[in-house]
Amino acid sequence: MKEYIIVNILDMLEAIGEQNLSVILSDFSCQINEEIENFVWNNVIGFAKRKMATTYFFLRNFN
Repeated sequence: MKEYIIVNILDMLEAIGEQNLSVILSDFSCQINEEIENFVWNNVIGFAKRKMATTYFFLRNFN
């Protein structure tokens, strides 16, 4: 079993919709770099929709 799964933010957007993705991303935290946290909260969805950047998340697999 994999410890982590890799998810493309655009795939998440298409699978669960913008509103649900926004709720999930609102819990994102990056204590090491506040700029990354700000990007995820404010820009990642727009960049994905316009295909300006590809963002991936490494998520812990709890199965």
